[in-house]
Amino acid sequence: MTAATKSHHGHSHDSGHHHDDGHHGHGHHQASGGAETSANGKKLQVDAEPVPIPTYKQSWFQYVSLIKGLPLTFKLSDNAKAGATVALVNIPLGISLSLAGGGTPTQGIVTTFWGGLMAATVGDSHFNIVGTTGALSGLLHNVVAAHGSAALPVVAILTSVLLFVAFFARLDRLTRYISTPVAEGFSVAVAIIIGCSQFPSAFGLTGLQPRETFFAKLAMSLSCMSTARYQDAVTFFVSFAALFLLTKWKGTIPWAIVIATVGIALGTYLPIGTLTLLRTKFPSIPAVLILPLDWTMVSGLATSEASIWLSCVGVACVAALETIISAEIGNRMAKIVKPLNTNREMLGVAVSNAVSGAMGGIPCTAALARTSLNVRSGATSRMSVIICALLVGLISMFVMPFFSEIPMACIAAILFMVAYRLINFHEIELMFEADAPGAYVFMMTLASCLLLDTFYGLIVGAAASCLVTWSERMPMITVADISTGSARGARAVHVRVLSSLLFVNRAVTRELLWSAFATLPRREGYQPESEEEEKQLLVTKQALGEVDDDAAASSGPSILLRIDVGPLVQFDVDGAVLLGDFINYAKKELGGSVVVTVDCSELTFMTLRHFEAFKHWSKPGAPVS
Repeated sequence: MTAATKSHHGHSHDSGHHHDDGHHGHGHHQASGGAETSANGKKLQVDAEPVPIPTYKQSWFQYVSLIKGLPLTFKLSDNAKAGATVALVNIPLGISLSLAGGGTPTQGIVTTFWGGLMAATVGDSHFNIVGTTGALSGLLHNVVAAHGSAALPVVAILTSVLLFVAFFARLDRLTRYISTPVAEGFSVAVAIIIGCSQFPSAFGLTGLQPRETFFAKLAMSLSCMSTARYQDAVTFFVSFAALFLLTKWKGTIPWAIVIATVGIALGTYLPIGTLTLLRTKFPSIPAVLILPLDWTMVSGLATSEASIWLSCVGVACVAALETIISAEIGNRMAKIVKPLNTNREMLGVAVSNAVSGAMGGIPCTAALARTSLNVRSGATSRMSVIICALLVGLISMFVMPFFSEIPMACIAAILFMVAYRLINFHEIELMFEADAPGAYVFMMTLASCLLLDTFYGLIVGAAASCLVTWSERMPMITVADISTGSARGARAVHVRVLSSLLFVNRAVTRELLWSAFATLPRREGYQPESEEEEKQLLVTKQALGEVDDDAAASSGPSILLRIDVGPLVQFDVDGAVLLGDFINYAKKELGGSVVVTVDCSELTFMTLRHFEAFKHWSKPGAPVS
């Protein structure tokens, strides 16, 4: 087979439509049986018959209910377990994060129910949990300070309008300008904002006056520390310590609901006034899933308040960014190699905000921590998300009155844990070890979010990231079948990356790698044609521990995948992660016993060694895994 070469200018396939073709495969162009011509002119014998790819178009029900062509009831018990686990966490977090953004407990439940249900049926991800999140709390708190909590449903509706515009304009492609350092800097800033905003609840402070900026709010909280109540402080520290240690011990158990339950018991049976309870701030919490909405207020704010549109732009940007990032990470955790349709995910979050606002809720986006919990709990399809939303609605209708007895200090502890888990310490450590420019961008984004605003911080971070690591050279990928030719199904593939791997071209690079690789026919494996080749392959497999000395001679066919990144001009954290993802994808797609080697410079080798996919790599040219 001749070398399959792709370039940016000659490539017109849009990855955003991978999910719309109705195929259950990965879009491979299967080779027909018989002989083919290799790169050196020899004939290759393809032993395996091509697997037919279904060409029918999926119905909407099939799109909603199927994953990898599997039926709606596939592993239903696993999805029910995952959905129930996330639902139990979603209720206290929905209430807590709504309060963090200036909303009410009922608004948190309304948003968690409708936002999650709409995202599950419209969005592309099978695992994203959409609802109230800490990422939006800073922006929403500023809206409440300026317009009151009644404006939050209006913001949700106006945000959905902007997201619909972004969907039709395909603005999801702009997310390529948000690098990992920017996203991590933003997340750390949000974590700091959430954590510091819990001081009043954690210590039972009184006499606070509303402030707009982060440092002004922090100064106000510190100035009122003389009003702190020791009962609330002890409850906060004990709750957070228990939550932190229990999560470290057994992270798959929803300890937040355990802490909330214990807190409700304390609030119910301790004498009135011992602890500051949720009902102290909200005497009446109705158990409803639809709140009345003042539509005159919607039209009034939309037409007369220009500042609210600016706030909505920030909310829309954060909602889209967080949703797409969460979906990508969820798919990676679930080992879904099919590329995410980011535009459809944009549509999902747009519909979620529109319905949430119309039902009286607040703006919503995907929650990475709960999405991760969903995958870790055994979810295999979007049925887990649908079950989660339905359970949130049922539980809230019958149990909501009991939540009014939860101490505010317990809510503060849960939110403090949310803030802690927003910080990806491993990713930040990688940046400082392997990507110095990215570390500078991370610190600049963090500082801008705290000093200015989280929305402006994203803009500053994206601009700084482009200035620091921008490369004019677009990616060029060569994927060649260099098999030596054999009736036994010869197989050797050479992938060469001819330019930089950076966050600004990661989407194009991913598309080029995946689509170019898909043009290669799938065979049984690579068989050495000479004694020297056989010896080299045996040494490689023994180094990987795949065979021992006695079993080496009888080992089955293997695939030799060689990746050459020697000509790379520049790469960053996103590029290194993308390369690791491609290696995992190739190993899964080619099947058999895959041997992957990477040729690169010593400097590139020293940098890549920091990343998970390359941690067992001994030297350039040696097997990666």
